Amino acid sequence: MLAWSDPIPAHILIITTQGGIDMKKLRTLTAVIVVAVLILSIIPAQAFASETETVMYVTGDEVNERKSPDRSSHSYGYHYKGERVHVSSEIDGWFQLTNGHYISGLYLKTAEELDAEFVANSYEYMYVNGTYVNERRSPSTEGERECYRQPGEKVKVLSFEGNWAKIDNGNYICLDYLSHYYEDVVEKFRNDYSDIVIISITYQHAAYFRSGENDAEADVVTGSDETPTPIGLYTVTGINHDCYLMNNSFVHFFVAFNGGIGIHDAPWRSSFGGTRYHEHGSHGCVNTTYSFAEFVYNNCKTGKTQVLVLP
Repeated sequence: MLAWSDPIPAHILIITTQGGIDMKKLRTLTAVIVVAVLILSIIPAQAFASETETVMYVTGDEVNERKSPDRSSHSYGYHYKGERVHVSSEIDGWFQLTNGHYISGLYLKTAEELDAEFVANSYEYMYVNGTYVNERRSPSTEGERECYRQPGEKVKVLSFEGNWAKIDNGNYICLDYLSHYYEDVVEKFRNDYSDIVIISITYQHAAYFRSGENDAEADVVTGSDETPTPIGLYTVTGINHDCYLMNNSFVHFFVAFNGGIGIHDAPWRSSFGGTRYHEHGSHGCVNTTYSFAEFVYNNCKTGKTQVLVLP
């Protein structure tokens, strides 16, 4: 099939009559080829992308989702037995998810490979991709609002009814505000806000985005399990430097976004990231490196810069 940038083959161009090349026919045929190229090279590509996505089912407990098809590769968290995942391709016994990560084929099966009861009781985890998203008692915008969900919250979806997802508590959330992947949530907010710091509790990582571009990033230590960092979308309320926090802890830079909770350096810590936040986390603040805290302090604007804390 011809691509838009490919030259037109010579044998197509040689259109002759007894008197030589018929330029009128040449122009007509060229126009036909252009239209054909557009149809053949664009439409099938879109159809192919959707046709290659397959739903598979997790058959193991706490199955890792990895960065590359290798057991030693970085893990992005777990998937659980009965969970549905969306797969785009397979390589050497590993299945690539539509977000680009991988799960070992040892723990995935198709619906045809499983019994009907397993498939019927399957579910999906999805992420809230909006701010203060309503959870309703029926699949309609007219349904009674039960509560709202914060950005990045993970919900267990049992089934789909039209454009609505039924979650495990029996309520419904509109699919316009749900995404299959955590990365979709980050992508949405970095593009929706021109000046935003996005903090991930799951990945213990933070990044400062301006005009959609990642200007700085660093690992963090968020609140402990007993005093967690509150999730949600906030605005920077104030900044300070060379100050003392609770327990007489000295910090060079402090950026507040939720009362006394803020982003700051932590001279008493030798490393950041990982899982130490569970038992050795902060009292709710976001501890980070000196350089990242300094960058946020120097570039954020009180009353303007957004801070998004994702689960």
